[in-house]
Amino acid sequence: MSTLELLSMMLPISLASGMNLYITVLTIGISIRAGWVEGLPEEMKVLSTLPVLIISGILFVLQFFADKIQFVDNIWDSIHTLIRPIGAALIAIAVFTGTNPALLIIGVLLSGSISLVSHSSKATTRMLINVMSPFESFSNKTISVVEDGLVLFLTYFAIKYPLIAGTLALCLLLLILFFTPRIVRWSFFLFKSIFYRFKGVIKKIENNETLPQSHIIMLGNKLPEITISCRGQNVKGAHGRDGYLSYDSDRLFFTYNKWFKPRLWHINRDRIVSSYFKQHLLVDIIEIIYRGEKNKERKVRFVFLKDRSPLVERLASKLSSIPAK
Repeated sequence: MSTLELLSMMLPISLASGMNLYITVLTIGISIRAGWVEGLPEEMKVLSTLPVLIISGILFVLQFFADKIQFVDNIWDSIHTLIRPIGAALIAIAVFTGTNPALLIIGVLLSGSISLVSHSSKATTRMLINVMSPFESFSNKTISVVEDGLVLFLTYFAIKYPLIAGTLALCLLLLILFFTPRIVRWSFFLFKSIFYRFKGVIKKIENNETLPQSHIIMLGNKLPEITISCRGQNVKGAHGRDGYLSYDSDRLFFTYNKWFKPRLWHINRDRIVSSYFKQHLLVDIIEIIYRGEKNKERKVRFVFLKDRSPLVERLASKLSSIPAK
C-alpha cells in the first residue's frame, strides 16, 4: 500500500478506536482471517490471530452491555481514556512497521491523538446525554447502537477502501473539531453540576440571584420577581450559553452575554403553551413550549445547578397554571 493509502486507512481506524476499540480490532481481525480484504501490511495479520480475536471478542461483549446502561457507560469510558488511544497507537505500529521510521512515529502520534479526540467527544457527549436528556435511557441505547454501527462501517471501509474511508473520516473529524468548543463549554458545566450537587446538600440558594447592571438595564431598570442563573438550550441565538432566567407577572426573560454585549430573549406568558419541571440527578430543568413566529410551536430548555433548587421550584410553581409534567 502507498503512504497515502496507509495514512487514509489509519484516520478512520483511529476515529473508530476512540469510540469502540474492540469492534475495531474484531472487524480488522475477522476480515483478514476470512479473506475479505487483501493487500494489508503483513504486520496487521497479528490482529487475526485466535488469542487476539478471543480477548477482543470478550471485551466487546462486556462493552456492548456496559455501553447501554446509564452511568455504567460513563465509568467504562473513564477507564478507557488511556486504553483507546494506546490501542489505536498499537494498531498504527502494526500498520506503519516496515515503512520510513519518521512515518512510523508520525503515524503513531497522529493515531493516538485522533483516537483521544474521538474518545473525549464520545465520553463527554454520553455523559451530557445521561445527565440532561429528557429520554436518558432511550437516548443512551440508541446512541450506543449508532456508535457501534458507525465504528463497524468506518473500520471495514478503512481496510477495504482506504481513500474513500479516509475522506469520510476527515469530514467527521472536522465536524468533531467544529463542535469541540461547545462540547468543552458543556463539559465545564457538567463538572460544575457535580460540585454544586454536593454543595446543594449543605446549602441552597433561596433568594433571587443578583442580575448584572447591564442586564437590569435591558429589563427597563425593573427588578423581576424571580431571577436564577442557568444555561439555555435551543434558545434562539443563545443555545448553550450561560445567563439569567427572570420572571415577572406576564413575561419570561433570558439575559446573557454574547460578543461582550448583553442580549435579551423573552416571551410573553400568553405565548406559553406548556411548561415542565424535571428533576435530574445533577441538575434541574424547566422545559417550555411556546408559540413563536407564525404561531409555530417551539421548545426551549433551561438547565439549573442543584443548589438553585428552591428558586427553580418557586419558578415552576409560578407556572403551575400551565399543565406540568
